[in-house]
Amino acid sequence: MMKVILTTGPKSSGYVQVHEILVGSGAIPAAFGTPETQHRMTRDLAPDNPLDEAALAALVTREIKLSSIDGICLALSADCDGFEPEAWFASDIDTCFVLVYCAPEIALAQMSARHQPTPDQVMHHLRGWVHGCQALIQFYHRHPGRCLLVNQMAAVLCPHLLVDQLRPFMELRAPEPESVAANGDRVGRVAMEGAMVRSLVAHQRGAQALFSELESLAHLPGDLDAVVSDQRSVAWQSYLSLAQAGEAAQQRVAEQAHSVAEMGRHLAGREQQLAALQGRLDQVVQSHGLLEADLQRAQRTVDEGLQALEQQQQANASLRAENELLFSQLQKVQAELDAHTPLPVPARQVVAQKPGGRTLTIDLREDIDGDNWYYAEGDGRWAGPASVSTLRVPAQAEGRYELTLNVVDAMDRKILAGMSLALNGTGLTLNQKGRGVAAVVTSRFSSGDIAPAAIWEFQLTFPRLVSPAQRGSADSRMLAIRLQTLQLTRIS
Repeated sequence: MMKVILTTGPKSSGYVQVHEILVGSGAIPAAFGTPETQHRMTRDLAPDNPLDEAALAALVTREIKLSSIDGICLALSADCDGFEPEAWFASDIDTCFVLVYCAPEIALAQMSARHQPTPDQVMHHLRGWVHGCQALIQFYHRHPGRCLLVNQMAAVLCPHLLVDQLRPFMELRAPEPESVAANGDRVGRVAMEGAMVRSLVAHQRGAQALFSELESLAHLPGDLDAVVSDQRSVAWQSYLSLAQAGEAAQQRVAEQAHSVAEMGRHLAGREQQLAALQGRLDQVVQSHGLLEADLQRAQRTVDEGLQALEQQQQANASLRAENELLFSQLQKVQAELDAHTPLPVPARQVVAQKPGGRTLTIDLREDIDGDNWYYAEGDGRWAGPASVSTLRVPAQAEGRYELTLNVVDAMDRKILAGMSLALNGTGLTLNQKGRGVAAVVTSRFSSGDIAPAAIWEFQLTFPRLVSPAQRGSADSRMLAIRLQTLQLTRIS
C-alpha cells in the first residue's frame, strides 16, 4: 500500500518548515525517493494546485506510481478553500497527517517580520490563527489514529522527537544529527520575535486557552522543560564531541610544533653546511683566479714561443729553399763534369793510422772502400739507396777493439735507433750517445770472435730509408744516415 505523510496546518503555523525538516532529516525511507523527488512533487502538487482534495489525492497516487516509489511526503496549507483531508482516506493510500501549530505570539511575530501591521490587522491575523487551530483540533478528534499533533517550535528544536513519533506510522529511520544545527538560527530568531509580541496576546484569553488545549493534545508539545532537557542532552553530546576534537587538535598542534622544531634544527644544520660550502667555494674561486692568472702568463709565453717558432720556420724555409737551389745547381755542375770528364781510375781508400798502429780511422769525406754510399759532402756521406752499406779495411792484429762511428745526421731518429752492425757476418752490440739525429755509436769486440779473413767488412743495416722528396724537397735520393768517420782502436 502506498504511504503519504501529509504535513499541514495554517499558513502561519510553520508547517512548511516542519515538512522540510522531516524531508531533510535523512529519516525518510529510500523507497520514498530522494529529497529532490520529494521537493519536486511538493512543488508541482501543493499548495497552490486548484484541484479539489479528491482529484489531488488521485493525482498524487498516479505520480507515486509513475515515479516508481512507495510513498511521498507532502505539505498542504489548511487555509485553502475546500480543504477536506478525508479525501485522502482512499483504499490504496495509507496517509499520516502531521498537524502543525504554533504559539499565537509566534504567528504574530512572523507577520510583523514581513511588515508593520496595524492593530486591526493584528486582531484579524489572530482570529485567523484561532480559526485554523480549531479546525486542526476538530480534525484530530475525528481521526486521532491517523494524526500527529506537533508544535512547530518543538519540531524545529528536536527533529528526532518528531521522527520518533512518526516511526510507528511510517517505519522511519533515525534522523541525521546535523538537522538540529541546521535550524538553530531560525529557531532563535522566531523565539526572539515571539518574545517581542507576547505582550500583544497576553490578554487574549481565548487564544491562550486554545493554545493550551493544543499543547495538552499534542504528540510533540512545546513543553519548554522537555525541549530544554533534550537540548541539554544534545548540547552535552556536542560538547563531548567538541572536547574530543579539541584534544585531537591540540595533539596535532603539538605534533606539528615538534615537526617544526625538527625542521628548524635540520634547517640550522643545513645553514651550517651551506656556510661551510660557501667558504670552500670562496677558496675555490680564489684559487681559480690565481690559476687563471698563471694560465694567462703561460699562454703569453706559449704565444711568444709560437711566434719565435714561426719566425724560425720561416728562416728555415728560406735556408731550405736556398740549399735546394744550391743542390740543384751542384747536380747540374756534377752532370756537366761527368759528361766532359773521362771516368777516373778508382782511387785507393784513404786510411789514417796513428803511429804505433793502435788506431785506424776512415774519413768518409775522402775516398772509401765500401758499397751503398752517396758522394762525399762537407761533413760526411749519406748511406743509400739500399738498406745495407759496407766499409772494408785490412784485417787487423789479434786483440780487443773499440769501434766508433761518428754519425752527424739521420733522416729519422728511428732509423738511427734501429740500425744494426756486423763484422764479417758477426753481429756487434751497439751503444749510442747523443740526441736526435746525431750520435756517437760505439761497440767493443774481440778479433777471436770473428772468422779469420784478409779483409774486415763492416755491414750497416738500416730498418728503412726516407727521401727528402717526401718532405717537399727536390732531392729524390733514398737516405738513411750521414756518417763522418769510422774509427777502430785496439784497446788490448
